[in-house]
Amino acid sequence: MLAGAAGFVASFRQWTKLIVYVLGSALIPLFLLTYLIAQGALGAAFDDVILFTAQRYASIQSVPFGFVADNQNRPLVYLFPIVALLTLITCSQDWRACFKDRLFRLCIAFSIAGFISCFPRPDIAHIAFVTPLVCPLLTYCTKRIVVSWLPKFRYALAAVVFELGILPVFAFSGVVYAALRAELIATPRGSVIDWNDGTRQLLARIAVAPSSNRYFFYPYMPMWPFLTAREHVSKYDIFIPGYTTPSQYQEACISAMRSASWFVIARNWTDPNFLREVFPAIRNVEPPERKRFELAIESGFEFMARDGKYELRRRVKSLDETVCAGIAE
Repeated sequence: MLAGAAGFVASFRQWTKLIVYVLGSALIPLFLLTYLIAQGALGAAFDDVILFTAQRYASIQSVPFGFVADNQNRPLVYLFPIVALLTLITCSQDWRACFKDRLFRLCIAFSIAGFISCFPRPDIAHIAFVTPLVCPLLTYCTKRIVVSWLPKFRYALAAVVFELGILPVFAFSGVVYAALRAELIATPRGSVIDWNDGTRQLLARIAVAPSSNRYFFYPYMPMWPFLTAREHVSKYDIFIPGYTTPSQYQEACISAMRSASWFVIARNWTDPNFLREVFPAIRNVEPPERKRFELAIESGFEFMARDGKYELRRRVKSLDETVCAGIAE
């Protein structure tokens, strides 16, 4: 919204449009703010959305720019540096005229907004999300630079760009081909691709269990309650060291002991090496609260089956929530 507002500044004739734009942009946030105040939840929302994100989420997300890029999307890693270079070249031609150009300023504003939005985790997925914001500046600068070129040089540039796009197209085609030929698994919510070893077997086990059974999916299985049409007993569905607080681990343990009939574990997400690959910035992948939580779960739920990366445990009726004591200490 701030980038869009850049198109109205530096011109007195645009002030009326700017006021309308600001009012329109602020309308939904004002409604949300009013609702939070009316519910008496403003303080809690600030703590959860702002403070918790800054203190717990951002601290574990740092990765190299373009993290986990592959042949399909690797060109996007170089998009921002290339556009920055083209912008400097465009400005060097006639910087006074450039900065008087409202469209140019607007393109720069959206590109800056896109670059900032890559962080705090600038992996290739987040770069891809914001790529549309930088494309207008890429088009603008390219047009300004090549307008004086001879036709043969323009054709040469087009050929180079075309060749650079061949590998990503082939890589994407391979992904599409694999997806279309992948084996599908029926779930209560529709068919899905067998994305992990053991998915089919685990879904089958859950499907034959009574629908009244309640589950705890751990530590990173947020889609499973939806796909299986089973209740996840905790209000937390992501458990990552450094992100999940000790009190959240303890609260989740109590919820599991009180209500869960089954405990499902994605073992790859409990592997310290795997966690370090996904979250290189995590300082301690095995904090005390996580160890205490998993020990409590192992004592409260007996092992039943192992399907690929997944482990299924059944409730031990003789234990209760007292095994969760001390997790948050």
